[in-house]
Amino acid sequence: MARQCQYHAALIFSWVFPMVPRFIEPRKFAQHGLQVAGDIPVESLVRLSGVALSVRFLSVTLEFSVAETRHRIVTGHYDGCVSMQCQRCLEPVDVPLHGSLALAMVWNEDDAKQLPGEYEPWVVAEEQADLYEIIEEELLLALPLVPRHDYDCMDRSMLAPEGVAAPAEQNNPFQVLARLKGSKPN
Repeated sequence: MARQCQYHAALIFSWVFPMVPRFIEPRKFAQHGLQVAGDIPVESLVRLSGVALSVRFLSVTLEFSVAETRHRIVTGHYDGCVSMQCQRCLEPVDVPLHGSLALAMVWNEDDAKQLPGEYEPWVVAEEQADLYEIIEEELLLALPLVPRHDYDCMDRSMLAPEGVAAPAEQNNPFQVLARLKGSKPN
């Protein structure tokens, strides 16, 4: 009988939404051990849309709790896909976004310095917090520095067409130093 009550209580504290709520009270969520799972509307991720050609989809699962260290924490993972410009061929490339997060809620930057190493600080100075903002931060950090296809997407003939000679050796300002040293300049 007790097992059924525990199962029932777990259902009460786990919220699965088609869309994750934007504004929440994270400290209360942690105190009550709530879980939030669902999609985030891509049109609300303005900064991510600014660096990507398009945001295809994004879903998250977040668990709010109180750690043994008495810190209110958020752990979870995200899955999504954005389209970015390949830096080799300049065509669109789909970039999968998969990752996890482990955040601890703090009031200010001074509290952040006291956190255990496994948590990143989430400064929550107000009762309500914008959940999309913190998830978008994580996504921006997960983007590749140089997006590119995972195959050779460049037409090599475009690099050095046949019949075009390599450029002549240009005047190197360090040639005098190379001669003084006794070696041939590059």
